[in-house]
Amino acid sequence: MVMIGNLADGTNWKALQEHMNQAGKTTWVECFSGKGNGTGGVSYSTAEEAANAITMLNGSLLNGQAIMVDVWVKQTAS
Repeated sequence: MVMIGNLADGTNWKALQEHMNQAGKTTWVECFSGKGNGTGGVSYSTAEEAANAITMLNGSLLNGQAIMVDVWVKQTAS
C-alpha cells in the first residue's frame, strides 16, 4: 500500500485510481475527507507495483497539483 498526500480539493477516488494505475493495477483506492482531507491510500496487488508507484508517481501532477506518494505506515494504537 502507498499513502498519497497533497491531493487537490475535489479529487475523487476514480481520478486517483486512473492516475495510480500507471504504476500497476490498483486493488483499493480511497480519498480521505475530514481530518485526513488532501490525503488518500492506494493498494496494489504486489509490493513491486507499490514500489514502482512511489518511484514513478511521487511528485507527479494530478488535478494541477504535485502529489506525494510514499510508503504506507500503519498507525499503531498507543
